[in-house]
Amino acid sequence: MELKESHFYPTDEQLARGFGDDVLRVFDSCGPGALKGWNGKAATHITPVSTRTERILSYGPIRVIAEVGVTDWDYQGKELNMLTRYTLYAGHRDLYIEALFDEPLTTEVFCSGVQDLVGSVSTSDHKGLVGSWGTDWPVNDTVKYAKETVGLGTCIPQRYVKSEEKDKASFLYTISAPGANYFNYYTTFTSMKETFGYKTPEAWFAYLRQWKEELSHPVTVKVKN
Repeated sequence: MELKESHFYPTDEQLARGFGDDVLRVFDSCGPGALKGWNGKAATHITPVSTRTERILSYGPIRVIAEVGVTDWDYQGKELNMLTRYTLYAGHRDLYIEALFDEPLTTEVFCSGVQDLVGSVSTSDHKGLVGSWGTDWPVNDTVKYAKETVGLGTCIPQRYVKSEEKDKASFLYTISAPGANYFNYYTTFTSMKETFGYKTPEAWFAYLRQWKEELSHPVTVKVKN
């Protein structure tokens, strides 16, 4: 894991050694599948909270699991304690995201989706899948850095989808899970920096449709005595 050494912001020396670097400037958007609050018109940040923690739960050749926890999130008349877990498997470009709460949800509504990139084109099946493709500066430094082209995709199980929305920064679905203390969804990403990625929006959107189809039919493993 590079994070232990780079703390999210690699130095020039680390970049020369092949460390990863920003390719997307998210501003106030949901970027690639960030979980957000919803105020009825736009996505909102997860704030105010009493505490916010991040940790790497495990890493190795099979998968990496990271968790972000908040306590006492003052949200829609409630105080929520929420843990968001991110699992990335080796050989996968998609991220499995779980939101866990210490008490069952009632009427709370959240949202996620993809950033509306500068000059972007987008796709949606209106049933939980949304994607975008566009080009922008990855950071505020427009001298040192060149523009980057990326593709984003988010897939939310239809049972959690409440509505499809668009705010200034993102293409969104609102999410609700009344009576449950858990929901999950997926997000994925490509960059023109990849030698093995997708080079056109058409190819990217075709991949997203195939990706959702695969998510809808997971592999079943049966153990026999």
